[in-house]
Amino acid sequence: MAERERQIADDGYTPYHDDFHISGELAAAAACYVLPPEIRSESLLGKIWPWDADEFKPTPHDPCHDLVKAGALIVAEIERLQRNREGRVS
Repeated sequence: MAERERQIADDGYTPYHDDFHISGELAAAAACYVLPPEIRSESLLGKIWPWDADEFKPTPHDPCHDLVKAGALIVAEIERLQRNREGRVS
């Protein structure tokens, strides 16, 4: 949850911002961070990563932190889907 809070506070990835990502982008980004570094390739990421390549920022030598980033993105996607289902989209 600390990473999700950091994404909101430092990067501006608020629920309002997240509500514009209606095509699974948050989940796709999470999937990229879940991939073990040794199998990440530019061609694979190019097919999955939903935004500009320079926005993919894995943490060198810390795969645990990449999983934390993935978890925060999953939380953002779950919350977005719940808001949508409940009619509370920003």
